[in-house]
Amino acid sequence: MMRRSLVVRQVVASNFLKSPNQSRPFEKAAEEHKTAGLDLAAGLSSNFLSIQVQLLKYRIVRLSDEFAHLRQNPADGIPTLSSLPFKLFWLFVFYQIGLLLGRLDTQAPVKPPVQQ
Repeated sequence: MMRRSLVVRQVVASNFLKSPNQSRPFEKAAEEHKTAGLDLAAGLSSNFLSIQVQLLKYRIVRLSDEFAHLRQNPADGIPTLSSLPFKLFWLFVFYQIGLLLGRLDTQAPVKPPVQQ
């Protein structure tokens, strides 16, 4: 289990939890953590997790709103005949981009060796 200090006592490492006029450069934040004897990476991870926990409730509500909209208007998710070729084309393009980026290679896959 992770040990966490009280939110009041936590030193904010990132600029995400601050207003824009209170932002500071990374070097200054690193120096402040070094002088206080705190781990900057642990502070950044803690800040990231707290932001994600705060966003989780919003995302759940947003997802339920999306499902409610689809339940009320089920035909909105079905493409029309005029838009179907366009959507299929972009589906293929994004699939190919994902395939190329996932393999990190633009060449054809190497064929397996044939045993004789």
